[in-house]
Amino acid sequence: MKTTKPVIDVRHVEFFARLGSPVAEIAAFFGVSESTIRRQFRETVSKASAARRIRLREFQWKSATDGNTTMLIFLGKQELGQGEEKLQVIDKVIIRRAVNRCNIKEMISTSEADKHPE
Repeated sequence: MKTTKPVIDVRHVEFFARLGSPVAEIAAFFGVSESTIRRQFRETVSKASAARRIRLREFQWKSATDGNTTMLIFLGKQELGQGEEKLQVIDKVIIRRAVNRCNIKEMISTSEADKHPE
């Protein structure tokens, strides 16, 4: 008895990939292995996934240019490297400088008080 190969419509593979479905989900939908999808539809999945990311980026950019502050911050972190990690380093430097200034002022005022006892 011969089993029939499942028919996989490339349009469906492209549709699922544009939605962001992983290869495992696409394979499960068609009842085939992940390697079958990767082997037969590698380029289709790759192009559809890229198109999805580009479209998402378009929506993000539009949202930011419409004044969405959250999206502006997100894109600043993504596109300009304005992440929390860098801000923490800068904050530490600023704090260290402020502490050093306070310590210097404190040392100066203490030494002035030593020179002129009341």
